[in-house]
Amino acid sequence: MASAQVYTVDYITPDSAAAGTALLCGQKTHFGVIGLSQNAQYGNCSSVDGNELKSILDEANTVGKWTGVVTTTRVTHATPATAYAHSVTCDWESDADIPKDQRDKCPGVKDIADQLITENGHLRVVLGGGRSKFTPIDVEDGEIRNATGNRLDQRNLIEVRMKSSKENMNAIYVTKQSEFDAVDPENTEFLLGLFEPSHMKFEVDRANDTWGEPSISQMVDKAIQILKRGPKGYVLVVEGGRIDEGHHLNNAYRANEDTIALSDAVSTAMDLNCENDTLVVVTADHGHVFSFGGYHMINEDIYDMDMADDEKPYTLMNYANGRGWFEHRNGQLRKDLRNLSEGKGPSAGQ
Repeated sequence: MASAQVYTVDYITPDSAAAGTALLCGQKTHFGVIGLSQNAQYGNCSSVDGNELKSILDEANTVGKWTGVVTTTRVTHATPATAYAHSVTCDWESDADIPKDQRDKCPGVKDIADQLITENGHLRVVLGGGRSKFTPIDVEDGEIRNATGNRLDQRNLIEVRMKSSKENMNAIYVTKQSEFDAVDPENTEFLLGLFEPSHMKFEVDRANDTWGEPSISQMVDKAIQILKRGPKGYVLVVEGGRIDEGHHLNNAYRANEDTIALSDAVSTAMDLNCENDTLVVVTADHGHVFSFGGYHMINEDIYDMDMADDEKPYTLMNYANGRGWFEHRNGQLRKDLRNLSEGKGPSAGQ
């Protein structure tokens, strides 16, 4: 076991950007900053140059290892972005996300999706969500009705990457489960999979997705089978990112089920590698103010409720941020949970 400090240089509690930078780049930085030292200024595009940090994937590529990123969020989201990008804010996932004053101030500033495509050709596997960050606003998504891309520069970065990749290697782009399943890892040198316009589905909701998308275990399996062909080894960064999203929504059931899915993915990675020559590191980048209240029997259902002194039930699991935090901060009286819809499955609140 080991301990890693992921605090920021300014905030009490780190976010995914600063924590991911600490984990993957080895230095502390400001809240919300991606792959830059603390000398960079949050939101100031002119402070990028000279403050870029190398990530573990950059270092791995330098010594000839194959590299990849797998996530259940957008591949341009904060945690996966710290593996390859440099940005004064994790919010600049596409050029449309960069404020006009910053684009005018720094005409050459690159959003995170642009950096992934044009500056990180060493990435052999990229799997997750976030198609909209790579395509123009007039390009229809295909899966979601009336959904289009997000980019203002009229560049289709998916086509850019696939064109450049296919010139030098056997490259494949997939958007759904059936296409993913058809990929032969023995004959694939580059795999780009973007399975949703935004984040991928929560694990418990995947079965209701008619388009179809792979589980995190399936993505890890395919990624490792491709990357382990590298003659000098590989480094793969995997994020069960929807765990974080579930907690932000105060949806303990979905957060917990996605945690189990990540655990399964770790088992898949262990099964595909030999512990004698492969290091597997499992960690959170940060926690949530999520806890069990009071003393409960070990055989109780963690999704059950107990009765409080005010004769209203309280959940065994509790949040001090999100919806509950907002209500307490604004002096709202505690809701009677018996009046809320029951159920932990797909019909529960998102």
